[in-house]
Amino acid sequence: MDAITLGELSGAISLLAGFITGGATIYHFFSKNASQRLSEALKPIESQILDLNNNIRDLDLNTCKNFLVDFLASVDRGEKYDEATVRHFWEVYDHYTIDLKSNSYIHDKVERLKHEGKL
Repeated sequence: MDAITLGELSGAISLLAGFITGGATIYHFFSKNASQRLSEALKPIESQILDLNNNIRDLDLNTCKNFLVDFLASVDRGEKYDEATVRHFWEVYDHYTIDLKSNSYIHDKVERLKHEGKL
């Protein structure tokens, strides 16, 4: 039987340690490099998503304004609405003032119409 010498065992352990260290170094280099490249590649997409979110918020804000202005003008002219439409008005108004954090001429008109007893 061939006996394994201490030198051969030491060499095998050194070789195994070298493979493990080399593999870890290569993995670390490529994962860091890949992460940086991926981050750079995603920047334009992140920018587009941010622009889309801003556009959606603007569209939501303008849609709310359009409904609120039209509804308030009708109420000011004395038109009557059913309970469901009035509830919808208050939901949109709350969304406009609370969620979108807008407070403008619409708020002033709502307060005036409430004071006059029309709302």
